[in-house]
Order: sequence, then structure tokens, then C-alpha cells
Amino acid sequence: MVQSRRNEKGDRRPRKKVYGYVLKIKEIRESKNISLNKLSKISGVSKSTLYQIENNDSKPYFDTIYKISRALKVKIDDLVDGIS
Repeated sequence: MVQSRRNEKGDRRPRKKVYGYVLKIKEIRESKNISLNKLSKISGVSKSTLYQIENNDSKPYFDTIYKISRALKVKIDDLVDGIS
């Protein structure tokens, strides 16, 4: 599913969901002793969304993964554990 959203310039750009990868967000978050609440606050991603992503109940958009990687101070590649 592709949705559109306006960027800073007001242009519409497609938002793409990330499929086929196992995300290691929880593993990395716990290794850095960061709570779900704290990650939510520093990433700007809701706690419920983070919970769903960590439990593989939701496939995130790429920009969500980007926010999480910045908050955890890791490369996006570090969050991805191969093709599932």
C-alpha cells in the first residue's frame, strides 16, 4: 500500500511501507537500556506504534524507521536483520 503525504515544500510524495525484513528495534533498544516510553519521546513515534512494530504486528513506513534509527543513533542497516 502506498500513501501520499506532503513534504516540507508542500509537494506530495509517496510513503512506502517496509516489507520482508525483520526489524531489530527491540533488541537494539534494550541493549541501550532505552525504555519504550523514552524511545517514543526521542523519536516522535507513538508508543503504541513502536510496540506494534517490535511485535511484528505492523509494518512501518520508511520515514518511521528513519526516525527510530536516528533516535537510537544507529544506521538503518543496523535495524534490519535480513529478509524474513
